[in-house]
Amino acid sequence: MAQDILVAKASHFSASRYLRASEELTDAFAAGANYQIWAGMQGELDPNTGMALEINRLKAPLEAFCQKTLDHRCFELCYNKRWRAKDLFGFIFDGLSSRFNEDQLRLSYLRLDELPRLSMTQGAKKGFRETLTLSFDAFAAYLGEASVFLDATLLFDAARFKRIDPAIKQALFNALTLFFKTGQVESLLSLSEAAAFVGIECTSYSLTFSDGALMLSWPMPFSFQHQLVLDSLSKVENEALFGPCERIHGHSMVLWLKMRLPIKEHELLWQKKSDLSVGIQPFLDTLQEEGAHQRLCETTGYPIPSCEVLLSYLKAELTNATISKEALLESLSLFETPRNLFKIKV
Repeated sequence: MAQDILVAKASHFSASRYLRASEELTDAFAAGANYQIWAGMQGELDPNTGMALEINRLKAPLEAFCQKTLDHRCFELCYNKRWRAKDLFGFIFDGLSSRFNEDQLRLSYLRLDELPRLSMTQGAKKGFRETLTLSFDAFAAYLGEASVFLDATLLFDAARFKRIDPAIKQALFNALTLFFKTGQVESLLSLSEAAAFVGIECTSYSLTFSDGALMLSWPMPFSFQHQLVLDSLSKVENEALFGPCERIHGHSMVLWLKMRLPIKEHELLWQKKSDLSVGIQPFLDTLQEEGAHQRLCETTGYPIPSCEVLLSYLKAELTNATISKEALLESLSLFETPRNLFKIKV
């Protein structure tokens, strides 16, 4: 069965744009920001190559576009037009799509983070979404509450946030304070729609509310050694195709698991996370053994132990091991490096 895998690459740039309280130019002020772009495309896992896409093919057009078009620029001065966040995202989406097409690639996923304020995404099956990101401490300061130095980021629907009643925002702050102390999500759920509250991100998990369900993601790090060599190619051809990955090497990888739980089962959230983690850990442990990359090829029948093959293997093993009527794995995201992402639906 064909397996559709997202392969994405990250790049960074720094720039500025003007923000306005109104349409009057005198109300404008320059806002500088650091930006991160994730750009990728989806493809089927090729049984002959063991890849959906050679990820380094994304690097050149992405970095060239960032450096030649975006980096160290003031957008309004360079392009003589007003730049709202959505305008900037559209400009990048159109420009990268054209650049990718020149290299016979198809841009199917784009995420732009205007750090630390906004996150904008466009996926193959979902439309544009603009999310306001606030640290918990920034939200506390916004409400006049004391800072607690909590490393958590809050996600809001950017279009609705400013119109929310201050009393609802205060109630949300109180519910969040309780959540971070106890892990109880019931009060957050009751306020999420009224407060345009989308979810929480921190280093140890991400919790969002979507389509009547809780979506909990969390990381499981592991190390993996591999070598990308096709027997049908010469050493020179392998080096040209895979670059440094032609040599035996390794990565500190991070597997992010996304679990879907019906809201009515919210009391099971943390227990199901624990259960799934316990069930998954043995598979990750075997990947750290000597010769694991060779056994991966023998087990799957693919010619190379690529990240796509590894992700496909984990999907098959984990789906069989973790099916539950309450909690289901939604997707697996594998970070080979902080800038290389592979994602598959379960």
